[in-house]
Amino acid sequence: MLFFVGTFKLDYDCQVHWIDKNKLTKFILNCQDCENGGISDRPDNVVDVYHTYFGVAGNNNTVYSLF
Repeated sequence: MLFFVGTFKLDYDCQVHWIDKNKLTKFILNCQDCENGGISDRPDNVVDVYHTYFGVAGNNNTVYSLF
């Protein structure tokens, strides 16, 4: 969670170039539960609403789109 909040702070300070957006996107997608939906805090952990919310927000920060 702290990582995602930190990305928003960096975006606000115009320091998003410090973030490797490909690695962030890959990490978030690896934490995704494709069968039941949701995002966990780490790959292979149980998903929850809290991390799903911040995972979607973090993906939005990388401008990743499935569509």
